[in-house]
Amino acid sequence: VTSFNLSGASSIPGATFTWSNGAITATTTVSVASNYTLTVSDPNNGCTASDQIVVSSNTAPPNANAGADTILTCNTTAINLTATSSTTGVSFTWSNGTNTASNFITSANTYTVTVTNPVNGCSATDQVTVSSNTVAPNVNAGPDKILTCSVNLVTLTATSATLGATFLWSNGVTSASNSLSIPNTYTITVTDPNNRCTASDQVTVILSNTPPDLNAGPDAILTCAITSVSLTASSSTPGAAFSWSNGTTAANNTVSTANTYTVTATDPSNGCTTSDQAVVSLNTSAPDVDAGQDATLTCTVTSANLMASSSIPGTNFMWSNGVNTSINTVNVANIYTVTATNSQNGCTAS
Repeated sequence: VTSFNLSGASSIPGATFTWSNGAITATTTVSVASNYTLTVSDPNNGCTASDQIVVSSNTAPPNANAGADTILTCNTTAINLTATSSTTGVSFTWSNGTNTASNFITSANTYTVTVTNPVNGCSATDQVTVSSNTVAPNVNAGPDKILTCSVNLVTLTATSATLGATFLWSNGVTSASNSLSIPNTYTITVTDPNNRCTASDQVTVILSNTPPDLNAGPDAILTCAITSVSLTASSSTPGAAFSWSNGTTAANNTVSTANTYTVTATDPSNGCTTSDQAVVSLNTSAPDVDAGQDATLTCTVTSANLMASSSIPGTNFMWSNGVNTSINTVNVANIYTVTATNSQNGCTAS
């Protein structure tokens, strides 16, 4: 109520009215708290009389408190604002339309509460600021790693520029470093302790354990004619390194002893190995040989046919007189030697 109508009255017919605020009517409108005097005059005898009315003021606004400023985070996604007033019986109206002291909000903003005293209609306002901190932390899971035949343990190292960030790997490790031996895709989740916001990154651990292909080459045979052989290992794996069981570290391995030779190939990219064998056998069996029966030259028997023989098929014969067939016709008395050569292995017997 910001103004009042003051109304004077008198029982004297034709009385005139004068108010202390200058009004000269029985009724006057006032909007200022004060003591107002009404003077009434009798027009018949000029006599006057006065009376007062007190207009007081009650315009004190109510107390209003919207509460402390607050922050929405990834962990705190809703806040209950609570306005208070020490003035009894007040009503509350928030700028988002809520008309109770409590105001449940989920958005960052500046919220105004209006507090109204129903006794005098006066109101007061206060504001509370709700800010937002939902920035995700920085995270880097690091480069992909490779497990190989020579590397059976790798260490993943996650990083974050967010101060105090905590780490959690998908395999349960709760530190930035994560040592493991199982290929997989691993996820690191980083949490900012200030707003509980999280961010994730992935790193892949690859397994490379394919052995190189290898061929030790064909088996070989040492004979009386072939006293050494060259074994040759081969692999289509680029840069494969070779190691033979006799200590040779080249693809070619010249040997002169019958044995089973093992070659191991190593793939330099992953350290994986594979082995193969080449068998070197020995064939040095001398052929059996028979020069035949002794013979006698006489005046009537002037030549003799010497007959060499062997049970080894394909045996070659060479007589001491230069004849290179099994049959040797001679007409001179002598001791004749035949040498038999095994055509399969070059071994001889006489």
